[in-house]
Amino acid sequence: MNRLLIPTLAALMTLSASGVFAAEITDKIKSMDAEAHTVTLNDGKVYTFAQDYDLSKLKTGDEVDITFETNDEKNDATDVKSAM
Repeated sequence: MNRLLIPTLAALMTLSASGVFAAEITDKIKSMDAEAHTVTLNDGKVYTFAQDYDLSKLKTGDEVDITFETNDEKNDATDVKSAM
């Protein structure tokens, strides 16, 4: 039991120290920037996707669920799906 407990606690402490946790938000898309690979929601927050993430099926006005991590005040999105 202790063989698993110590590495698990060490991993959790590392994650909590970095302050990186996944979160999810549901809102409508206010605007998109295909070149910058960003989506802005109605609340004004901007979410940046990896350059290889396919955003072609999204459009302004779509209600979406975005999974993201906040790193240095930047919202790095990891997934997006329709909220409907």
